[in-house]
Amino acid sequence: MTTREDLEAMFLNSEKFFKEVDEIVWKNDASYMESIMLVCDEKGIDPEDLVRLKLISPILKVKLQEEAVANGQLKQTSTLPL
Repeated sequence: MTTREDLEAMFLNSEKFFKEVDEIVWKNDASYMESIMLVCDEKGIDPEDLVRLKLISPILKVKLQEEAVANGQLKQTSTLPL
């Protein structure tokens, strides 16, 4: 199990985690979920620890939600009136 101290030793926080994931998405034309799993594997982080350690930033959460809606894995909950 990864601890907060482990993350600090890797200089990893939610912003840096998002940047690493986003970079993989754009370089490899991968999904956000695939990219998250790749970063977790590279860093030795259990994916279940991401929420507990607060590595999922609000921006990354939105990107994951948009991806899931686009893939039909999640129903869109609401839309803004335009």
